[in-house]
Amino acid sequence: MRTTIDIDDDLMRILKEQALEEGTSLTDTINTCLQRQLKQGKEKPFVQAVYPMGLYPAQSLVKALDLAAELETEYAVHKMEIGK
Repeated sequence: MRTTIDIDDDLMRILKEQALEEGTSLTDTINTCLQRQLKQGKEKPFVQAVYPMGLYPAQSLVKALDLAAELETEYAVHKMEIGK
C-alpha cells in the first residue's frame, strides 16, 4: 500500500543510514522497523517495577514523604557512623 507520511528529518537521516548499512531499500527498512516495533509491543507489555516502601499497615500514604525523609536521615547517619 502506498501512503504519504511526514517523518522527522533526524529520523529520516537515521533510517537512510540504516538502509545503506544493511544494503536494503528505505521502504524495506521502514517496514522492518515498524514490524519489529509492533511485534515487540504485542509480545511484551510494559510492567512497572514496584518496590515496598517499608510502610506499616497503620501508616498513611499521606505521610510517605515524611517517612522517606526520615529513612534518608537514618541512612546518612548510618553512613557517617561507619565512616563513609
